[in-house]
Amino acid sequence: MERMEPKRPRFATIICLLTAVWVGYAIFRNLPGHQLAFTAENIQAQRIAPGLRYALHTVSWAVSIGGIVALWYMRPMASLFYAANIVLTLAWCLVNVFALHVLQYERMLSSVPTYPGARITMPPWAIYTVPILGQVLTVSIPVWLFFYVLHTTSRPRGRSAGHGLIPG
Repeated sequence: MERMEPKRPRFATIICLLTAVWVGYAIFRNLPGHQLAFTAENIQAQRIAPGLRYALHTVSWAVSIGGIVALWYMRPMASLFYAANIVLTLAWCLVNVFALHVLQYERMLSSVPTYPGARITMPPWAIYTVPILGQVLTVSIPVWLFFYVLHTTSRPRGRSAGHGLIPG
């Protein structure tokens, strides 16, 4: 009797392909000479714990590649990689908020007019909530992916998956 491989849903294929493109772009962006243009945030990021940033990048890429491979083959282990991705995203958010002061930088950008004599058109509550909502969105995307991958890779498939068919 041959073993039935689970069929990969189309959305799982799209997740694998988009994650592979993202990992390739992130690795390319960190090659010497391909960094983004320097902004105040990038200059501050270059000074703060380059070893920590390099370690987080390397672990993040390894976890993403492992998640791609496990999801491509529809292994239940893929949910572990996506759970690790949540932890890494939380670590990046903590580094961004507490070490790089990204929230304060974004508040400053949204509250300072771009030309002299301009008035602030954004309400004060939005100046404080928009960067926080950005961090919440940054964390929620890996959480949604984790639950999707957990649901997709853990449910039974095939003819004996409770569809009322007896395998022959």
